[in-house]
Amino acid sequence: MNGHVWDDVLECTDGIRAVLPDLPLGAHSGSIEPDADLSLPALARMMAAVLDHLGIGEAIIVGNDTGGAIAQQFVADHPDRVAGLLLLSCDAFENFPPRAFRRFPKVLQLPGAPWLVAQAMRAGPLRRLPIAFGRLVHRRLDHAEAERMMGPLWRSRANRRDLRRAAATMTPGLTLDLARRIEGFDRPVVIAWSTDDPIFPAAHADRLAALFPNGHVRAPIADSLALSPLDQPAAVASALTQLLSLVAPAR
Repeated sequence: MNGHVWDDVLECTDGIRAVLPDLPLGAHSGSIEPDADLSLPALARMMAAVLDHLGIGEAIIVGNDTGGAIAQQFVADHPDRVAGLLLLSCDAFENFPPRAFRRFPKVLQLPGAPWLVAQAMRAGPLRRLPIAFGRLVHRRLDHAEAERMMGPLWRSRANRRDLRRAAATMTPGLTLDLARRIEGFDRPVVIAWSTDDPIFPAAHADRLAALFPNGHVRAPIADSLALSPLDQPAAVASALTQLLSLVAPAR
């Protein structure tokens, strides 16, 4: 998916400058070199390049789902550029890729598999299957909304190639190493997990917060599966507002 996942969250905020980078994970615009490095460290470097291009020194980093792993990588590699961190339900510790999707990276390496996955996300009834959005979001996504978030993946063979290549780099142990590297990061951190999420263990919220001297766990986001920006955008906006209030006095 791309930055349109956050559209409803931004509608619930006021006066926030939001940068939504479409990293080359399948639904990105434009093209990237066929042999480009798409590992977590490379994706974190791309985030840093975006900030450089926009002349932004520090930013509040927000991550959900796979984006949470990328956010942790960014904190590990560029801690001086992180004013604060908001982690929603996401990959962490030994759960990368999530246990429910552990075979997904290998499946994507099979001939034709990325195309089949893309078409499953394109067809409305198939989007509700457990292997698609059925275990990720409570509400139904209409076609126009799904097209905004995933249309490039449906249409572009090169994008599906990039998804396959990025998935091949995802192995258990990467986020365990990141947990060791980000421990002690002392800027404000807010953790906001979803109550109904079967993908990312609830216990990980407390485990993540314990890594940080200024880690805060919010009450779980009710009536939401893993993709809380889609299920409960107002609650996500509230968590972001809390983080902003913690960052301001720290400056």
